[in-house]
Amino acid sequence: MGVTARLDSTHLLIGQQMQVALEVNHPVGSSVQFPAFTDTLTRSIEILEMSTRDTFVKADGFAQIIQRLTITSFDSGYHIIPPIPFFIKNTDESTDTLQTNPLGLEILLVPVDTTQAIKPIKEPADIPYTLRDVLPWILSGLLLAAVAFGVYLYFKKRKKPETAAVRSTPKEAPHVIAMRALAKLKDEQLWQSGELKAYHSKLTDIIREYIEHRFQIHTIERTSDEILTSLGTAGLAKQIPFANLQQILHQADLVKFAKGKPLPEDNVRSLEIAYDFVKQTMKKELIENGALKIHNGQTDQLDK
Repeated sequence: MGVTARLDSTHLLIGQQMQVALEVNHPVGSSVQFPAFTDTLTRSIEILEMSTRDTFVKADGFAQIIQRLTITSFDSGYHIIPPIPFFIKNTDESTDTLQTNPLGLEILLVPVDTTQAIKPIKEPADIPYTLRDVLPWILSGLLLAAVAFGVYLYFKKRKKPETAAVRSTPKEAPHVIAMRALAKLKDEQLWQSGELKAYHSKLTDIIREYIEHRFQIHTIERTSDEILTSLGTAGLAKQIPFANLQQILHQADLVKFAKGKPLPEDNVRSLEIAYDFVKQTMKKELIENGALKIHNGQTDQLDK
């Protein structure tokens, strides 16, 4: 039982290639763990290719495994390839560690004939351009211009008027609309029917529309974090239950985009937080005789 390493030669011109043959002889029935080679054998010797391992069973009860590494080097001088370890797992579960013999390899520079005079660099040949040479460039430029013009027309037709993205001001107070929508959402019992995504999407849509009309914060096609940042920039973060709003929006994002599955009590809590958010942020009501003044089923409002 043993391992060996052999070089094709002990000398190699810089940049040229040669092979290192690795041979392992082990008893039949045992297993061999080869080293995990990377793209280098040493700091100065690179591995370009590794052959498949060939296995031969001999009559003496031993097997031989051969693998060849194609190497090269761009660092002249004398280099040592250190011993390469192999692990042999025997049939009795014991493990032997065997190492190859170290190898010496000299990387030689390309010989230069110093007896010859140094020749000047040859000037590049002056070949005139023809239409065949420049035609690909002309066609590429025309194609690029056509693509750019097509993209311009596409976005010009696709562009929507700025007013189309602005929601009209509702005739009712924002909190009245939000409370009615939340009550309707509660009655629909979407999450109880397994429609978690629809439930949280509708819940956040109600809150988004309420924020837009209550605080004049743009919410159309904006992420939850962008809405929260706008509220903070407007100086509203300390005036509203910011943490509760953040909890509603982020919970909904987990359900809509990360396929999250909140617990039933979390779904109920999101709706309760939404109710509380609207109640705590709606404009101050006109109070008469200790009760809210009601006209035609709606509450009158005074600005803060």
